[in-house]
Amino acid sequence: MHINYVMWGLGRTGGSVTFMEIGKRLVKKGHRVTLTAFDDGYGVVTTKGYKPGWDKDSPIEFIAVNMGNRYRLMLDYAVSRTFNPRAVAYEWEKLYKIIPHIPECDINVSTFFMSTFAVYLSRKGKAQFYHMQHYEPLFYSDELAAQPSFPLTPKGLAQRLLEKIAPTSVGELSLGKLAEISYGLPLNKIANSKWLQKTVKEKHGMESNLINHAIRSEFFHPVPEITKPPKKRILCLGKTRLFWKGVGTLVDALKIVAKERDDIELVLYGSETRPIVDFPCKYVLSPSFEELNKLYCSSAMVVCPSWYESFPAPPLEGMTCGIPVVTTSIGVEDYARDGENCLVVPPRNPEAMANAIMRLLSDEGLGRKLSENGPKTASQFSWDKTTDKLEQLFKDFLSRNRE
Repeated sequence: MHINYVMWGLGRTGGSVTFMEIGKRLVKKGHRVTLTAFDDGYGVVTTKGYKPGWDKDSPIEFIAVNMGNRYRLMLDYAVSRTFNPRAVAYEWEKLYKIIPHIPECDINVSTFFMSTFAVYLSRKGKAQFYHMQHYEPLFYSDELAAQPSFPLTPKGLAQRLLEKIAPTSVGELSLGKLAEISYGLPLNKIANSKWLQKTVKEKHGMESNLINHAIRSEFFHPVPEITKPPKKRILCLGKTRLFWKGVGTLVDALKIVAKERDDIELVLYGSETRPIVDFPCKYVLSPSFEELNKLYCSSAMVVCPSWYESFPAPPLEGMTCGIPVVTTSIGVEDYARDGENCLVVPPRNPEAMANAIMRLLSDEGLGRKLSENGPKTASQFSWDKTTDKLEQLFKDFLSRNRE
């Protein structure tokens, strides 16, 4: 089979890692895999062709689509946030840039709501799929207006000014509507979690195939020889500007914890050069997978405070490393078992999260139980298993089309 994926960028995000891992294994199984994506600055030209900078040896064939003049793109983005219809026009312009580059293929897969329109309008692929990563209309809700203040730096002041004249909640609401429409396109749908499968069924009446994702077990594993710091390290993915990632909820919870204990430290990691955090913390910028594994293994616990997720990797990565996990409840139903392999709390509830953190800090027996059961749970999810299920699904759809 020739399987093509359409993506909007190649940054090292959960979605990019997912399709790279699946693509590698499909190539190993003898299939041709292409990935059509915008050249967003995260790719490099190697002796093996265009590759993501963070995975230069990938066997996948990349079709890089030139985004055009970057200064014009920045201007377009600012204008798109000022005028609501322009927000859609900006993405629609990108849509028509990428469609001509999509190759003829057997299976054509979209990975993001805008790429659903690209796959559908391209008419490429004997079978077309939408491999859903999240319920994306949530990213464009009115709550975007409730993001924290930007720091008092030249860049921060410019961002504050932009928020005043072109608030995100106004400029991107129309994209949320477009995201809702994308679920109605006649594409075969794949959900990465039970929560996402249920949500799409309830909101749009659409059925989908459930195929869980996994983690990179070659990178994430216990390292007993790592010495843990004197203070109890609490590790969290630090996407502070994405309101729904819930870092603000964790900060509020830690303020409660700090009234009772003075032996905790917050460590965040991610790609933000100026994170917005109203609590003392260490921020590790863009760690490699190896560095991230060491961070996990040096921590007292991993916390996932998101308002909603769809099979998030950090809790499962923490479990693999044998580190106790505290996670919110939405999108982790496929693997999270409260009191057995992690502690599960309701989202947007700092008090409940603080109680779970303090419970773990004070109950060594509970910590040992979670540390022992976590790796057993994580071992059930492998990229090989995910790829096998996906390959069979693709074959089944192609067989039906021939009949």
